[in-house]
Amino acid sequence: MLFLLPIVTVTEAAKPKKLTEKDMGAYLFTYFSDPTHALFMAISYDGYTFRPVNNGEPIISGDSIAEQHGIRDPHIYRAPNGKFYIAMTDLHIFGKQKGIRTTQWERPEAFGWGNNRGLVLMASDDLIHWTHHVARIDQLFPERFGEIGCAWAPQTIWDPEVGKSMVYFTIRQHAGGNTKVYYSSFMGQSTYVLTLSDEDISTLNPPLGRRTLARQEPSTLTSRIIFMADIWRPQHPRDARYIWLPIEFEDGKPVIRWRDEWKL
Repeated sequence: MLFLLPIVTVTEAAKPKKLTEKDMGAYLFTYFSDPTHALFMAISYDGYTFRPVNNGEPIISGDSIAEQHGIRDPHIYRAPNGKFYIAMTDLHIFGKQKGIRTTQWERPEAFGWGNNRGLVLMASDDLIHWTHHVARIDQLFPERFGEIGCAWAPQTIWDPEVGKSMVYFTIRQHAGGNTKVYYSSFMGQSTYVLTLSDEDISTLNPPLGRRTLARQEPSTLTSRIIFMADIWRPQHPRDARYIWLPIEFEDGKPVIRWRDEWKL
């Protein structure tokens, strides 16, 4: 299942000048490390060789922006509206060892590995001044996701139909094991999409639509939004693979069809 969730503006603030294509001169990569659970950045001028920013030290400490005092899986995206978005998993896997909590995970083991419920969302006009917000999926939608198993690995894309950025992420809807939601993405992670406001990232509204899955012959597509998911096989980690499929929109709803071959 895939849902679209709009984020509405709740505050206004002075905004730095939006950068243009002429202002861009390099590629920026975001990453994290297990020992720190912090946000790191690296820069490249050719797209192949990257050099860590800030002498390899964290750009933002995870305990300053995340409920669990750590972040994982950061993804940065420059949207057509000129904004930069970073989406991250709110999770510290060594919370007990670090003295952050007294248990292995935030909740009982029945909820499975990690069992976090939040995403950290950040937005900027200039890569220097950032706003951030923790989106707790269980609190935002208690009737549907009150007992969510996890919310992991968010990534940001652009929806040209509505002119907004969206975040899609992995979800285990119920405690323990793999759910129908997990398997509906062709055995891969990510499954939900949230629409981001151009102005603010702090408030989410209820889901608007559901994704459909079907098989279709190879063809040339007009879509420019690509769904990427990783196939996580805990028992066979070396056999982990990726899925790349185009996201299309039909009557305002996202549709992902399995294709053995496809091209843009």
